[in-house]
Amino acid sequence: MRTGSVDRVSIPDFDVEPVVGPRFWAVVLGVASAVTGVLAIIGWPMPVISGRYSSEPHAWARTVQGVQDWFAHDGWRMSGTSWIFGALAIAALAGAVVVLRPAWSGGRTSLLVVGPAGAMLVVGPVVQWALGLPWSNYG
Repeated sequence: MRTGSVDRVSIPDFDVEPVVGPRFWAVVLGVASAVTGVLAIIGWPMPVISGRYSSEPHAWARTVQGVQDWFAHDGWRMSGTSWIFGALAIAALAGAVVVLRPAWSGGRTSLLVVGPAGAMLVVGPVVQWALGLPWSNYG
């Protein structure tokens, strides 16, 4: 507003969108979903992790060996880790949808994120085991 020679500035003149908002997190979750989805499709091996409660002295060597086996295999690479990466991809994609829909209730969002990802984590390996398929065909 301009009145005479003095400029008057009000609070609404400074209202701006937050730098990190729902769209940012939706994009981050979408990218995570795409990356883990690709890892699921190509059957990328899971890294072996040595943790606080389990000592795996050769965790890095086993991870590198899994990647080398993956590269050395000629043909379609099938791995049970695809179920884990697939569940992560589904959870990230559902999370992006939930972030963009803040009006949804907590129960609906939990069901949307956990339901499909949990089903993939449980049903996938059970079916693979029931069919007698190995955990990986390149290991």
